[in-house]
Amino acid sequence: SILIISALSVTTYYFYQKHVAEREIDLYITDYGIPSKEISSENFGFAFKYGHFYKTIIVENEPDNYYGFSYDSKNKSVDFEGNVHGNVVDFDSPLISKLKYQPSEKVKNMER
Repeated sequence: SILIISALSVTTYYFYQKHVAEREIDLYITDYGIPSKEISSENFGFAFKYGHFYKTIIVENEPDNYYGFSYDSKNKSVDFEGNVHGNVVDFDSPLISKLKYQPSEKVKNMER
């Protein structure tokens, strides 16, 4: 019975963390400025190697590029990492200008 209680506790904690992470990432995406109607594909998951939940987004008419967002539950923060034709970009990369949607001033200020 202790194993069952432990398993239920871990499962409940995981789903709670998943819910929090997805909500925070979705709020960040809204603040970033990507309209939901422009999202053609999204993938949400957990990166065991890093211990972070993540969401990747591909927008209409931009299939070779994607926007990646990860949630760090320890720091309660969302991080951005994009991909432009196979090159990883962040806010300081000159290639970020090739993405269809640029980060809003609100998101840029959150990174400082």
